[in-house]
Order: sequence, then C-alpha cells, then structure tokens
Amino acid sequence: MTIFARMVTSAGLLIGLLLLRRLLQQKQLPPPPWRLPAAALLLQVVGDPLASLLPGAGRSLMLLLDGLMSSYALVVLVSWALLQLPAALGMGRPIPQILRDLLALAVAALLTVLNLRQGGVNLVGLVTTSAVLTAVIGLAAQETLKDLFGGLSMQIGSAFRVGDWVDLGTQRGWVESITLMNTVLIGLEGAEIVVPNSQAAAAAARRYRPGQPVGHRFALGLDYNHPPAQALRLLQDALQRHPDVLADPPPQAWISRFGESSVEYELLLFQREAGDGPQLRLRGELLQQIWYALQREGRSIPFPVLELRRPLARESLADEPNWSRSEQRAERLKANPLFAGLSDQELATLAPLTRCLRFGPGETVVREGERGDCLYQVLSGAVEVRKGQPPGGDGASELKVAQLGADAVFGEMTLFTDAPRNATVRALEDTVLLEVERRDLVPLLKSNPTLLEQLGALVSARQQELERLSDAGASERTGGLVETMRKLFAGLGVR
Repeated sequence: MTIFARMVTSAGLLIGLLLLRRLLQQKQLPPPPWRLPAAALLLQVVGDPLASLLPGAGRSLMLLLDGLMSSYALVVLVSWALLQLPAALGMGRPIPQILRDLLALAVAALLTVLNLRQGGVNLVGLVTTSAVLTAVIGLAAQETLKDLFGGLSMQIGSAFRVGDWVDLGTQRGWVESITLMNTVLIGLEGAEIVVPNSQAAAAAARRYRPGQPVGHRFALGLDYNHPPAQALRLLQDALQRHPDVLADPPPQAWISRFGESSVEYELLLFQREAGDGPQLRLRGELLQQIWYALQREGRSIPFPVLELRRPLARESLADEPNWSRSEQRAERLKANPLFAGLSDQELATLAPLTRCLRFGPGETVVREGERGDCLYQVLSGAVEVRKGQPPGGDGASELKVAQLGADAVFGEMTLFTDAPRNATVRALEDTVLLEVERRDLVPLLKSNPTLLEQLGALVSARQQELERLSDAGASERTGGLVETMRKLFAGLGVR
C-alpha cells in the first residue's frame, strides 16, 4: 500500500471514530477511546517510511513499536465494545472499571509477549538478566501494589460503588469512579477528590446509597428558663412539620447536657438526599424555623456568656410596633369579613385577646387533617394553601390551590365547627399572622347572643363563595351551621 493510500485510510478511520464519539455523546452513551487508536493510526502512516530510513536494528525496533501500538489500540477498542457499551445499552450488568482495566492490562501483557517473540526478542534471556531490576522495581512499587489490591478488595467486597455517597473519615463525597489505583470522589464544592485505593480500603467508611434514608444530627442550646418538656415539644413539632424530614424513621430530640449558658439539645432526623449540600440546607432551614417558633413563644436563643445579673424580661419579637397595640389589631380586624360587622366596642374587646405570630419561609402553619380551635388573618407576608392529591392523581403528594396575601383569612371552619383542617398552609416568606382562638370570642357571645347567628350566616356565606355553591338550600345549611356553633360554644359557657 502506498504512503498516500495509507494516509487516506488512516484519516478516514480517524474521522469515522470521532464522528462515532460525537454521536454516542449526544445519545449519552460511553464514547469509544480515541487517543491510543489515533496514535496507532499516525504510527501506521509514518512508521514504514521512517523504518526504511533506519539501519537493521532501528528498522526492527520501529516495526515492533508499530505492532505494539496497534495491539494496544485494538485492546482498548475491544474492551469498550464488549465490556462497556453493552451495559450502557441495557444488555447485561455493568462491569466495574477496575476489572475492565485489569482485563485490558492482562490482554495487553499477552499481546506484548507475542509481539516481542515475533520480533525476535529472547524473552528468557531478558527475564534472567533483569531479575535484579525486577526486584528493585517490585520493592519501589509497594505502595502502587497496595493501591491496586486495595481497589480489587473494594470491588470484591462491595464496600461501596460508583454513585454512593461515602465518608472516609478525612474525605467525603459522591463516588465518581474506582480506577486501578485511586477512588475519585466529588466533594461539596464540586472538586474531584482523588483518594489512593489503599487508604480508601483501610478507612472505616460510612456509605449511603441513592434513595436510602440518610440520618444526621446536630445540637442546639436553649434558655434555662425554657422548661425542657416544652422545649422538646417545640423541637419535635419543628422537625415533624418540615416536608423534607421523613416520618419513618421518626425524628427525635433529647437533652444532651447542661451547658454553661444553655440547656443543650440533640436533634436526630432523616431525609432522602445524601451529601453535605442537602444536609446543610435542611439543617439551615430547620434552625431558621426553630428561631421563628421560639420568637412566637416569646423566647430566644441565649448568648454563649455567663450572666452575673438577673436576666431582664424578654419581649417577643413577634409583637412588632405595628401589631403590639390593641388599636392597631382592631383596625385590621375590621378588614376581616367575619368581624367587619362588629361595633367599635366589640372590636376593642376582641383585639387584646388575639395574638400576633410570626412564621418563617417554608414553615407549616396548619396541616391538613389536624384538629384546631383558631383562625388566622394575614397581617403581612404571604402563605400558600396546599391540598393532598386524591387517589389516582399525578403522584405529587400535595397540590398548590391558592396563595393568600394581606388580610386574607383561613381556618374559620375549624374555629366555628371543630372540623379538621381541610388544607395545609405554609408561609412563603417572613409572615405575621393574627390568631383568633375560640375562647377569644366567648366574651362577645356572652354579651351579645345574637352575634352567634350573625357569625353563622357570614361563615356559611363565605363557604358558599369559596366552594361556589348555589343558593339552593343555603338557609338549611346556615341553620345547621349555627346549631353546630351553638353546641360547640355551649361547652365554653355561652348560652
């Protein structure tokens, strides 16, 4: 074959290989190796002309090098075609990379021996004269051999696999690959962490597989003035209300120790996503929501200092200047469609009995199906209303049905009829709500018994509007609702 024909053939094969790589990459399949085949094709083009210019020994060496390079290129292409590509196409289980590398190395060693024999190299003499060199190389490669056998032991023992999240003590991240010598992890910052296999095999590894519940815990210090039983209930409630905290296994909270300036609590929870990023995000959201929950109870997280004086009474941050005064609350109650018909005196009686509660982004205000005895009016911020999907839905656990802003009201049916919450409501941003409990209405109903019928009519009309019901049977529904309200408030002393 002429030099020109050899060049055209090699160029055609190389172009075909590169086009095949691009096609497989677009289909998200493993592309064929190209560097070693490209080097073999280049050597095919220049090998024969260069060998003709060299003396006898140089010509033999060049031909031997050409044969070895072609053999190695064939090995990597066959390894890709038979061991890697079929698994990516779903034909058989994937073979670990380290085993593919070892098999390719063994075949390459066999082809090397065959090429050397064909080239007239005396292998027996070569082995005999290089015994000392082999011993020296073996001693120098102890660590390399440790890495090699460490990788083999991990594959055989299935310590962890590609795609697992592992903690090796000093390094942690997602396992990207396990090669002959190293285990490559992807850390929190996205950097590749190369760990020698000997270290990875010797470490006490913690492994989480995709989809497996991942548990982590953290500590939190609360004020000594906060009764531990109440503090534990608050922490448990915060953990259970977050949608990313799994209910099974259930979250837990307990007292860890009595610190210098706080009672330290330990929290244990489980989530679906492994890795430092999801854990840090969830921990940050929980700490934020716990802060808001503490502020709603008029408490705070203590500073890490020793107090040598009696602490001053702490004032709740939820009582902002706009809402701390009864007059301000009475003005906002006028915007509530249920209380808009109350007189100024009645509003002045009701306003001091209400409470302003602050919720942080993502916090659950009420949960669908739970019991309650209060309604809420949005003073600032916004909340979203979500309902559980009926059987046969699209698979989502909840469906967003509404978003409520300032002066919107929710929870009135639970307040007036003791019905379970019919939706879950979560804060979308920093939100302040005005809470009106059932007992707050008792003074008004005792002084004005006709108010019960008025509220019943307003609640019924509001429900008809929300549910878009027809007027047929409206009076019967209103009468039934008022009767339910009368029985409910009778238990609170209203006759």
